[in-house]
Amino acid sequence: MNQREIKFRAWDIKLNKWIYFHIPIGFPVAMNEDIDFGKLGQFTGLKDKNGKEIYEGDLLKYPNGDVVEVIFHKGTFCYKMSEKNYHIFDETQLEVIGNIHQTPELLKP
Repeated sequence: MNQREIKFRAWDIKLNKWIYFHIPIGFPVAMNEDIDFGKLGQFTGLKDKNGKEIYEGDLLKYPNGDVVEVIFHKGTFCYKMSEKNYHIFDETQLEVIGNIHQTPELLKP
């Protein structure tokens, strides 16, 4: 049986950097006390216009200057426009410019 891997990144408190890992379906995740699981983001399976992997929590910039946050909502990766309005994004136009954990100031209120 072919198992797919699900890719994540998490913030390592001791190393003060992102660590990236794969979790095969059906395998338990070992808990690491140095990982801030509040800063955990799943890989969307998509890459931006420069080939950089896009993760949940990333901030993406459109050519017109708009910046959006990647979220997971109702079974899909998208970004939120308002309380009731969510959009799927076209990654071929977007560029990863940061993430909500390290550069939240890039996301305008």
